[in-house]
Amino acid sequence: MSFLDESKAIGAIGRRIGCAAAVIVAVMMIVSAAQAGPMFSIALKSHPNGNVSADPNAVDARDYGLRLDDGNWQTFDFTDVTMTFHQPVGPIGSSTVYATISGVITHLQSSDDGSLGYSATSGLDVEDQQWSIDATFRQIGSQGDAFGLGDLPAGNMLQTLIDEGIGNDAITFDSFDLALTPLFDEGSEAAIYGGPRTFVEKWPASGAPFLLEYRHRLSVGTFASPDWDVITGNGWVMPTNKGGSSFTRDFLFYSPQVPEPSTTALVLLGGIALLRQRRANR
Repeated sequence: MSFLDESKAIGAIGRRIGCAAAVIVAVMMIVSAAQAGPMFSIALKSHPNGNVSADPNAVDARDYGLRLDDGNWQTFDFTDVTMTFHQPVGPIGSSTVYATISGVITHLQSSDDGSLGYSATSGLDVEDQQWSIDATFRQIGSQGDAFGLGDLPAGNMLQTLIDEGIGNDAITFDSFDLALTPLFDEGSEAAIYGGPRTFVEKWPASGAPFLLEYRHRLSVGTFASPDWDVITGNGWVMPTNKGGSSFTRDFLFYSPQVPEPSTTALVLLGGIALLRQRRANR
């Protein structure tokens, strides 16, 4: 149906059931169309409580969002990274994409004269090499009792985790892939990180390979400020071609934001309020 045809249909509905109801129907048409794609995005930040952070109880320059040890500590700051959640389009299957991560990460060891591991001066600085990160997440699910069958994905799912409080609730993804691409010219500058560049999920001894949780590794005693009432992400990865190993490779990040209701949702709520007011004035 074209936009002109939709407008005519909305007009006909308005003449039959009243302007306010037509507004609601119109917005529902918009919402229905908008669901075929991204639902919302959140910024991702390096987690302050990583095992090789300078201070696991506070924010510091050695915090990281991705750790890819390859015989040495290899950590990456989430410099400008976004996670986008998607409403699936078409038939649902094992390859259906529910979320993506993309942006810029910074290799924290890359400016220490090529030496790996940490020294007293290690940490995020302007000389560190930057990479792009691209990850795709599939097979969404949950643990705990915050969500029922068919509840995911949903526009309020992150807020639901927060409302449930600290516990066993989580949004899970059973399948994902990850790729790193240098944002510098390797013809003139050698990459300090020399490990694998493509990865897939690694199943832990128990639980899912990737989870979104409330306040993971953010104890209320240490991170007491309400600013730390946040959603965190954690998961395990392994090289695409080499399989698992004894090296530590994992995600560990948090988001400082929870998405607010979309514009279309707010307009829909406004239309419902208008309809109620119209009925009350009769």
